[in-house]
Amino acid sequence: MEHISTYFKIENDVLYIKGQRDALLKTEEKIREAEEKIRKEQQKLYEEQQKRYEAEQQKRYEVEQQKLYEEQQKRYEEQQKRYEAEQQKLEAEQQKLEAEQQIKQNQHDFVTNLILSTNLPNETIANIANVTLSFVEDLRKTLTPK
Repeated sequence: MEHISTYFKIENDVLYIKGQRDALLKTEEKIREAEEKIRKEQQKLYEEQQKRYEAEQQKRYEVEQQKLYEEQQKRYEEQQKRYEAEQQKLEAEQQKLEAEQQIKQNQHDFVTNLILSTNLPNETIANIANVTLSFVEDLRKTLTPK
């Protein structure tokens, strides 16, 4: 039997070769299945990473939008305050102008009354009414018939 092994090589046996080939095919099939499984896992990981990245991007976008909105709201409120302050200032100026016009109208009426109801000289009327002499003279000219 020991001499048979010198004539008979197991590597040359058809069944051995077929068994080796079948084992190789099964191994290759298992490798392909393992590679496919790895590809699917990699794809799954990639998709999960992509979803996380998109979620992070969305969150950053929302935070940025919220900051922008808050800044715009703050600027709007500041503009509103400036506008209201300007409106109050304009109203105060308007009231001041109206008061000055009322004072001038009262002075005009008072001087007119003095001119029409008395024979006082222009200088005296100007001193009494606390107005300029030219104001009294101009008013007397408009009141005196020609």
